[in-house]
Amino acid sequence: MLRLGIDIGGTFTDIALLDDKQNRVLSYKEPTTPDNFIDGAIRGIHSLLKRHSLAASDIGLVAHGATVATNAVIERTGPKIGLITTKGFRDILEQGRGARPAELVYDIYRQRPTPLVARKYRVGITERIDAQGDELVPLSEPEVIAALDFFRAEGIASIAVCFLFAYRNPLHERQVKSIAKRVYPEARLQLSSDIHPEIREYERLSVTVLNAYVEPVVSKYLSGLEDGLKRLGLNRVLYVMQSNGGLSTVQVAAERPVSTFFSGPAGGVIAGKFVATQLGMTDVIMADMGGTSFEVAMVRDGKPQLTTEKEIGGYPINITSLDINTIGAGGGSIAWVDEVGGLKVGPRSAGAKPGPACYGLGGKDPTTTDANLVLGRLGTDSLLGGRFKMSLDLARAAIEGRVAEPLGMATEAAAQGIITILNAKMSGAIRALTVKRGLDVREFALVVYGGAGPLHAADLARELHIPWVVVPPDPGTASALGLTMPDVAHDYGRTFLSDLRAADPTEMESAFAELEANGQRDVTTAGSDIQDVVFQRSMDLKYANQTFTLTVEVDEPHFLDSTADAVCEKFHQLHESLYGLRFAEEPIEIVNLRVSVVGKLKALRLGQAMNGARNAGESIKGRRRAFFFGNGFVDCPVHAYERLVPGVVVDGPGIIEQENSTIVVPPAAVAKLDAYHNLIIGAEAWRG
Repeated sequence: MLRLGIDIGGTFTDIALLDDKQNRVLSYKEPTTPDNFIDGAIRGIHSLLKRHSLAASDIGLVAHGATVATNAVIERTGPKIGLITTKGFRDILEQGRGARPAELVYDIYRQRPTPLVARKYRVGITERIDAQGDELVPLSEPEVIAALDFFRAEGIASIAVCFLFAYRNPLHERQVKSIAKRVYPEARLQLSSDIHPEIREYERLSVTVLNAYVEPVVSKYLSGLEDGLKRLGLNRVLYVMQSNGGLSTVQVAAERPVSTFFSGPAGGVIAGKFVATQLGMTDVIMADMGGTSFEVAMVRDGKPQLTTEKEIGGYPINITSLDINTIGAGGGSIAWVDEVGGLKVGPRSAGAKPGPACYGLGGKDPTTTDANLVLGRLGTDSLLGGRFKMSLDLARAAIEGRVAEPLGMATEAAAQGIITILNAKMSGAIRALTVKRGLDVREFALVVYGGAGPLHAADLARELHIPWVVVPPDPGTASALGLTMPDVAHDYGRTFLSDLRAADPTEMESAFAELEANGQRDVTTAGSDIQDVVFQRSMDLKYANQTFTLTVEVDEPHFLDSTADAVCEKFHQLHESLYGLRFAEEPIEIVNLRVSVVGKLKALRLGQAMNGARNAGESIKGRRRAFFFGNGFVDCPVHAYERLVPGVVVDGPGIIEQENSTIVVPPAAVAKLDAYHNLIIGAEAWRG
């Protein structure tokens, strides 16, 4: 079964086709079409199939990393939406928690993001459920009808519904939905008790509003993508990557698009984990540098790290996601001089249009790509295997006019400054995920991908003292390839407030069973592709009087009295490993119950290639003068990646060019191609 992955980035749309039967991966990069992302994706798929004489009917699985939800929030391109909430509480959305982010606590000029729902479209309704889930004040049906009539008159069809304590008792929210079906059937209601039935009023409201804001946009987009794929002859179920690193069907993703906010970077994490597993590495940092952004994630003890505390555009989104740190740093990051004469790089990007100055598409701003071209780290025909020519003259002119001359520097020195600043930003992003959490970054390997990542990987490793850099095959399309690898997976949670040892096992078992039933329902939308269904239970726990929680897995399939003892000990151990303390006598409280439901797809297997004895010299296709930090400009060989065979060692300094990426091997380093075609860079040849 051929598996197709589609990852739409800010600069390029990446297409990857995995054929595990013939042990090969086919890839293609197409410039992104910002006016209609679907056009670039369809064109790229068609070109890939044509290049390799394949038919659409040969493809058995199609998976997509969707950025449309993220773009809608950041660019504020979603529709007008309404909010129905408890009377007197419509301004929670604006008030938030009243706290500043730690990094901006002293910034007196910082503005909170504008709420996605204008105040006049937030309607308070007379009703009240108390903290125990008991009804205190019945829902006012006339007020609900008046609110729905108001929204209809204002042309608002997407409506978030979030009442106080609906996570304990969804009665009133469901009554609103029932009324809407009768008086405003065209309305699309998003109930907090369905989307995010968990404690913390502001966070629950934020997630529900975000879902209402992006649901019309994502539904339309996914429907258009399905139509485009069908025109190509691809009639398979379309899967969408979720933020948790698992796939979802279009049907479920369209209903709950908040689960797709970080789906693009998630594909890269899955691909990185796959590579780490091939090499027997259990602790890995994964870095994805594309045209617009730089994402960092971690695998510890063989498991990608997850979190339930993320933000998008300044709005909290407390759903289960891979723990990915993102900054604005990529091949298209624009270099500029601020008002006091300081050189800055990013976060603004040249994107796909007009792109870096060297693309010759009208861009005038100097970018990271222009700097790498001026420094010889990129060649004019490096991009897309020569299909896309770059102009050294345009790159030099952009850097001279906008950076070098204002700062009184030589062009090459200005280009070095651009790369140095960008590398420092990326190193900081890695430190934020590791060193600032008490982890020794020297104990990790760095798996790097994205079209621009391998250009900078060795520099990052040198600065951070990371011993090994791993560049997977086709790093420029690794995220697209990662989309084809995971199973269908959904995460569900609900608040269950109780002392752990005093909790009623029967009541808890019922709550877990309800979450598992929801998961079974959603997984079955994948139909015959699912081979098996696996459930994993967990709990959000805390010591009494603590504010925040830690998530602990529950190993037993059914909750018994003895289960509490095992869970208590796991919580103590986790707390001690993170904070150096355990409080054995302190009561442990349950806050949320969680269930991860995995629908297993057909197992993926990629075998090894045979080792070869070809000399690295046979892969040299030319030479050029390139800049290496600590050594200056050096005349070095340029190798063709496709001429390398497993087992060959390339001594630095050198540059290795692929169709969709360029790899820099600095002096005093060596790169070895392993049996899986991963290129591993270190101070000595990889022994695997």
